[in-house]
Amino acid sequence: FWRGATRRYLELEWQGFRIWGVTAAIIANLSRRIAIQALHDAA
Repeated sequence: FWRGATRRYLELEWQGFRIWGVTAAIIANLSRRIAIQALHDAA
């Protein structure tokens, strides 16, 4: 909840650390792109 509105954010747990916000979004995006590329390369 910020400035009167509910906000959503991404959160990852990694080796006991909490990674959230833009940093977590960058990691998630990179992970998806690597997975898609791996599927493409396997075809």
